[in-house]
Amino acid sequence: MEQKISQAVREAAEYVCAKINSGLYPEGCNLPGIKNLSRASGISTYSIWKALQYLKDFNVVDGINGRNFKVLVNQIDTSLLLDPEPVKRKRPLSQTWQRVCEALRSDILNNVYAAGLPLPSFKELQSRYNISYRTLKKALDSLCNENIIEPRGRNYAVRTFRKGSGNARIVFIVISDRTGRLSLEFLNEEYFRILELECTTSKIGLDIFTYNLEDDAMKVFNHLDGSLLEDNDSIMGYILIGVSPDDIEKREKILSQVVHYNKPLAILDVAGGWKLPAYLYRHNVRFFSAAVSPKPARDVARYLLEHGHKKICYISPFHRSLWSKNRYTGLSEIYFSAGMHDNVKLFAFDNPPVVHDFYHEHVQRKCDLTPLHTAYESIKPRLLSYFRGPVEDTLFFLLPWRILTQKELENQCERLYDEALKDRKITAWVCANDNIALAALSYLKSKKIDVPYDISVLGFDDSSLALRNGLSSYNFNMRAMAHTILNYMLNTRSLPSTRKPIEVDGIIIERLTTAQSPVIS
Repeated sequence: MEQKISQAVREAAEYVCAKINSGLYPEGCNLPGIKNLSRASGISTYSIWKALQYLKDFNVVDGINGRNFKVLVNQIDTSLLLDPEPVKRKRPLSQTWQRVCEALRSDILNNVYAAGLPLPSFKELQSRYNISYRTLKKALDSLCNENIIEPRGRNYAVRTFRKGSGNARIVFIVISDRTGRLSLEFLNEEYFRILELECTTSKIGLDIFTYNLEDDAMKVFNHLDGSLLEDNDSIMGYILIGVSPDDIEKREKILSQVVHYNKPLAILDVAGGWKLPAYLYRHNVRFFSAAVSPKPARDVARYLLEHGHKKICYISPFHRSLWSKNRYTGLSEIYFSAGMHDNVKLFAFDNPPVVHDFYHEHVQRKCDLTPLHTAYESIKPRLLSYFRGPVEDTLFFLLPWRILTQKELENQCERLYDEALKDRKITAWVCANDNIALAALSYLKSKKIDVPYDISVLGFDDSSLALRNGLSSYNFNMRAMAHTILNYMLNTRSLPSTRKPIEVDGIIIERLTTAQSPVIS
């Protein structure tokens, strides 16, 4: 019997195939939701849904009911769409259950299925992953053997962290400054708070140890009592935050010390550029990457293309850093694969500073802090409820440091904004982080540019300031990252042995600063 499709469904199928062939949605990529595809193509949601069902018969995509449609090919011959009888190619069982196993593991990794809660029913899972009962059961049994899920009644549940005995602990190792204060940037701090909450919930202690790169011996001290790091039976594993690839030789002293303890070691790279010594992979070590690969920027590029933004720019005063370069690379890759070879413009400093450069320049000049002390003394009588005594020079300078350096960055970025605004074909500004994006919003407001209807603005980090100001931003899903690392500490079989950095999927939080692209005449 012939399978007939309407002209609208055919057009919808051709639209999806064109996007796949352009490279916008490569093999293994999840398609946007049906509503987003409908909005971007101007075709009804029903026709899009019918088209996806039709393409599924050709093994072009896989999924069900508009959820988790995944691209299975890199190229598709659109002449197949004229064939009224698609040939269904049944996958061997071994391929299918392994594919489902990987899909379930990925969804658990990204916190789609939360720890301790039951999985959806067998019927729901069969429908979601488009598989038979026998295949699903084989995949679930495999995950059970890996201690990722566990039977619960007639169903299965994601294994929760086992409760600590009261003295079970995890050691968190992070860099400190010369005064011993923790050096936690926004992303690290968010991750640490989530990790602390997860440990508290599981009744597992979290010990903070610090090291200083200026210490040639690279000794690791307890943040509270100053004791040196020593392994004991109560320690279940170690987490090391990699904030910079500089002086990796010094950090190798810490790595070799911790690996010698023969406990699980998780290394979280939040700056980019870390290259681990080969010998580490012979041990129980996993390498995690957060916010530094091109992947988040690729997601942003696809989002902007779906909203019709054919020409965009990337603005960064941090382009010396690898993470910034990777974000520009990710944006460019997707636009290039969509046939828009020069449609991502870069606006960055030729010799870009990092935020700490402003501070270090002041320190090297040994600047006079007298004006700051004078200002402090003048406001102290009005702030007696906050100040109870004199403030040390270094501490008083550090209080306004972030404000001063951020303001300096904003001033420096104005010339980047000026250059970006000259190109009237650019309809979206992607900024290196939320702070730069918020400064861009202030700049555009001063120029009477209507955001998002003239220009869309999007940042990275999804900070509290982004929430307060309605800024669309990329959330790196640090909760899922913390959950994954802690789960690895307690169950090393939960993650496969690999030399590739382990990432979790983030999400674009759409607020008031992004919209469909305006029509550029």
